[in-house]
Amino acid sequence: MQIEYTEIAIKDLTSILDIISQDSPRRALAYVSKIKSAIELLALFPNLGVTCKSRGLDESCRVMVFEHYLIFYTLDEIVTIRTIIHTSKKAQ
Repeated sequence: MQIEYTEIAIKDLTSILDIISQDSPRRALAYVSKIKSAIELLALFPNLGVTCKSRGLDESCRVMVFEHYLIFYTLDEIVTIRTIIHTSKKAQ
């Protein structure tokens, strides 16, 4: 299954990269690569995440947890990564 990122999700990844790069650019690139590798699992196992409804959200989406990040995505013909937020932030 194909994976697509929304502009918001791309900005989220860029933000994660920028924040970690303040300490170590090399570590930042490696960490974002790990996030993308986790997301790539959705191409093979699109139901890996749980429904957002089971997390108390009224959205027709799914969420996958990666370390301290929540990866929100929808599933149709393709997997669309909607947003990636740190668990310390509330979903908007």
